[in-house]
Amino acid sequence: MVYVYVFLSSTFFAYLAGRSKDRAVIILCSAMSILIPSILGGIRTEHVGVDTGFYAIPNALQAREAASYLNYISNTREQGYHTVLFLVMRIFYHPNWALFAHEIITNTCVYIGTYKHKHLAPLHYIWLVYLISTYIGTFMFIRQYIAAAIIFLGIDKLEKQQYGKFSLYVITATLFHSSAPIAFFLLMGIFILSSEKYAGNKYFRNVMISISILAAFAARPIISNIVFALPLLGKYEGYLTSATFNEMGGSIRASIMYIVKLAMCFLYSRGSAKTFAKIGDADIVQFYKANLIFLLIYENIVRFYSVRIIIYSRLVNILLLAALPGFVKEKHLKFIISVGVIVSILINFYMHTRSDELYPFRTIIDNMYLY
Repeated sequence: MVYVYVFLSSTFFAYLAGRSKDRAVIILCSAMSILIPSILGGIRTEHVGVDTGFYAIPNALQAREAASYLNYISNTREQGYHTVLFLVMRIFYHPNWALFAHEIITNTCVYIGTYKHKHLAPLHYIWLVYLISTYIGTFMFIRQYIAAAIIFLGIDKLEKQQYGKFSLYVITATLFHSSAPIAFFLLMGIFILSSEKYAGNKYFRNVMISISILAAFAARPIISNIVFALPLLGKYEGYLTSATFNEMGGSIRASIMYIVKLAMCFLYSRGSAKTFAKIGDADIVQFYKANLIFLLIYENIVRFYSVRIIIYSRLVNILLLAALPGFVKEKHLKFIISVGVIVSILINFYMHTRSDELYPFRTIIDNMYLY
């Protein structure tokens, strides 16, 4: 229940910020909306989230004990992350302040990014979708989610085709995780291929549908044969042979479910520009749909650790999830879709909290458990 209380209270302040026209009220309510989940992340023990005890707290302690900044930074990669860590630990000393700093940076970037896109859906609804679908991931893939949040902050530059400005966000994100350049090519490629030039072409769309259906069934054996045939790729064999793969879509039943989802995506993509008039430019909405399709295909053919590659794409996709109710005009259908989105990601949230050391939530306050 602790997550429910945090999500609802944070969403309440986002709702107030989205409704108000007073700048001071917007800033105050937005700050509260960001602080609430950030505080929860800051008071967790090393047992909450895989990477918390694995590297986040050890790195914080190492930064605290370093003889100097230059001595500390010279032995690290991703200098942006370690610089923040060094400064926080020199000022506040306790490693949980570092966890709090991680959450503040990530949640602030995501919140501002959602605020920029409140024309797609109400601010509080986008924020709630983020909290339920993605927030707990920031306890596990800490550095990468900071990088993804920075890129999410600049995704509006990609939408406006301001590629130079978007690349600056990617460069900044690279200082926090070296995989960030993947996001530039990944999101840029998806954006270009989902433009009217390609997505509006019936032949191209049919080819993509065919590839998507084949990928849902045949991608694993194809990739397996390549991996097994090339000795240099042998270390990636575990990505295809572990039980985790089957949990993420290796079975025929799961593949069929992916095809159903893909079919829904393509049905949406066949709509005319007028359908999207109230929620944004048609090409931009197409971009988010194509992004979702990529997510579904990719998650169907790889296992847990490979999915780190698409954290950037997954975070961006919360905008499409939040915009789904805007695809229909009837109020009762909007309500049904709105509830359906929340219920579906709540189910996913429930499954993750049972498998990733996230529940019950354990705090540093008397090592207390929160249910």
